[in-house]
Amino acid sequence: MPTEAPFNKAAPPPPALVTGDAASRAIATFQQTVQQDGFAAALRTYGRDFDFLFMTDEQSPVGIGEATNYLEAHVMTGAFKEVVRGRSADSSIAYSVGQLTDGSNLGTHAYAEIWQFDPKVANWGLRVLLINPLPPPKAK
Repeated sequence: MPTEAPFNKAAPPPPALVTGDAASRAIATFQQTVQQDGFAAALRTYGRDFDFLFMTDEQSPVGIGEATNYLEAHVMTGAFKEVVRGRSADSSIAYSVGQLTDGSNLGTHAYAEIWQFDPKVANWGLRVLLINPLPPPKAK
């Protein structure tokens, strides 16, 4: 299990990336990659290597390698139905929260993504991914 590191204070993104909403584009591209190639493939591209945390129901937080292995073994499908997206005042942190939905538009999993700007690569990387199954709807 990775050591729990606080979010390191990094330089905020350049103004052009903020006004161009590059964080939202990173989130959207990650979600498109999940739809096309699955969560494991998307993590290999967008997950931060050194301080990423993945959390799911009844599991301890794990790093990028264990998360990729878990998501290859536990395939989760569905369309992203975002409930809220936002960012910190300095735009160095962005987040997306919502549900994965199946064809009937019912939520199958709740998700939360937390992204952090990385000045070394001048882009956002996925820092935290939380995915939890939602209980099936109750019969009436």
